[in-house]
Amino acid sequence: EDTRYGYIQELGITQIEYIPPVDNVAPTVTITPNTVGITNSVTVKITVSDNKQLASNNTYQYYLSTSSTTQAGGSWINYTNGTAFTIGTGLTGTYYLHVKPVYDKAGNTSGNVVSQSYTFDNTAPNNFIPTIVAKTINSLTIGASTSDNNEQGVTYKYSRDNGISWQDSNTFTGLTAGTIYSGIKVKAIDIAGNEYISSSISGVTGGPTDGSYVSTKGVNSPKLGNGMTAIYWDEKGNEVISQTPETDVNFNYSLWYDYKAQTSTTESGGTSKWANAKTSDGSYWVWIPRYAYSITSGYHGSGLTYNSSAVTTQAGTIDIEFLKGTTNEGVSGKSNWNNALGQGNWNIHPAFYYTDTDSTVKQISGFWVSKYAMSMETSGTNTNVSNATIGNVNISSTIKAVSKPGLITWGYLHPNTAFKNGLLYNSTFESHLIKNMEWGALVYLAHSKYGRNTTQTEEFDYNYAGGEQGATVFTNPLQSTTGNNYGVFDIKSVVASYSSSANSTLAKDMIAGAGKYKECYSAFPSTTYGDALYETCKAYSTGAAYSNSYTAWYSGTSIWMQNSVGNTNSHNFLSRGVVYGDIAGHTNGMFGFCHMRDKNATSTGGIVDTIWHVILWP
Repeated sequence: EDTRYGYIQELGITQIEYIPPVDNVAPTVTITPNTVGITNSVTVKITVSDNKQLASNNTYQYYLSTSSTTQAGGSWINYTNGTAFTIGTGLTGTYYLHVKPVYDKAGNTSGNVVSQSYTFDNTAPNNFIPTIVAKTINSLTIGASTSDNNEQGVTYKYSRDNGISWQDSNTFTGLTAGTIYSGIKVKAIDIAGNEYISSSISGVTGGPTDGSYVSTKGVNSPKLGNGMTAIYWDEKGNEVISQTPETDVNFNYSLWYDYKAQTSTTESGGTSKWANAKTSDGSYWVWIPRYAYSITSGYHGSGLTYNSSAVTTQAGTIDIEFLKGTTNEGVSGKSNWNNALGQGNWNIHPAFYYTDTDSTVKQISGFWVSKYAMSMETSGTNTNVSNATIGNVNISSTIKAVSKPGLITWGYLHPNTAFKNGLLYNSTFESHLIKNMEWGALVYLAHSKYGRNTTQTEEFDYNYAGGEQGATVFTNPLQSTTGNNYGVFDIKSVVASYSSSANSTLAKDMIAGAGKYKECYSAFPSTTYGDALYETCKAYSTGAAYSNSYTAWYSGTSIWMQNSVGNTNSHNFLSRGVVYGDIAGHTNGMFGFCHMRDKNATSTGGIVDTIWHVILWP
């Protein structure tokens, strides 16, 4: 017998009852993480635990609500205790995670558990279009900004290959001058990681204006002097101008000029665009870049047939190779030149170097020629130069020479006066009346494939700059050296050339002028190349009015200076772009030439039809 029971029995205990401990502890619900900053989604985990045991019939659900106090804007969703899941995908705004109450076996409840706020952003940064905010000749700086309603601190990345690669800096460096770069995009990334990639834009680097060679253009850059303004015309015909094409974001350097080779003749117009600029007085100028040339056919009239009246519509051909900077290296790499008369010889054009007053030879990268024949403005108003009393005067504080379209041209002045006025126009830019050699450089380029490609410029009315009263740059494009508004008009001019026999009084300023601004001849220059004289004409005497007669390309009879005794009735000056018998007419034979009388313009039979062009060396 078990004595223990006997002991218990002795105590009188007849029943044992087990009373469990009391459980008043509610289940615990933990949300991890309980809050988060701006994000596009978050992975959370709801962990439910109890100090004893959870009820077996709990419903594990959560509700992502826009309110911290009520369930709104969503629905109850099942979750697995302790297993992570993602919320917020596709949502934008502030949300709260509500967890449905859970119970333990004792009936204790967790009650409503609500997280702190989650801020979701699934909206990409607002649309924007990037812009070019700064440029140099070898860089582009991109601007982009977007407002984002959800947060600050949007960051950007930049691409210039249509988004293949990206960089943090908004400046692209190491670029090529005067070049179009397409495929520029900007990517905006907000704090939540949402991205917006812009549409692509194009940007154009700036370009030099110092006469240096631009590889993408194949020619020397136009050299702008102080106060000169680059100019081109947009598709609506509006002028687009800039004094700083290197850095001006509103100026498209690639549209400024394009010395484009023509593949056919240009009777209906051409597409080569010679660089244009304006000076502070509103005058227009055209850039002639440094080049070498070769006359490939028709040299000195070879192979050309002239009729009995010495009039011809025939011409030879000229090839051009542009040179780099002030060097003698061609764009093809060629550096050996013949520099001698002869068909097929290659010569550096002599207009691109000169002997200065200190006897040093100066090489230039190009020069500016007046786009139009010069006109007179008196106190800012175009003057009708109807006689030599009005016309044969010098530039002064009130009388100015300008190169503008549609104005009455400045005629009725003696070649010596034109020479002096050329020097007076702008001494800072070493302005001067165009010389024979510079005329040759102009018309050789015009005749080449980079100009009219053997098409002659149309006849024009020399009484008005641009060939017509009130003309604009678009009025008579076929009269220009490019067959469009980018060339030189009014292809006729007295030149800074005179005979050694010229009257010393009437030619006093030419005679006294620096050699770099003039040419003095004792005879027809049969040993000189580049001046569109010997190379582009042949002697003609039968039936001609003068023994010193020639037939030039595209021209009738051309008459050389008489080189006679320097009296007032001699012909010791020269005009280009005209032929004998048409000195007062409209015919434009740009290779033609005709002597001009020494007699003062105020005398009977004197010079009445002179128009003139000016050269700038800024």
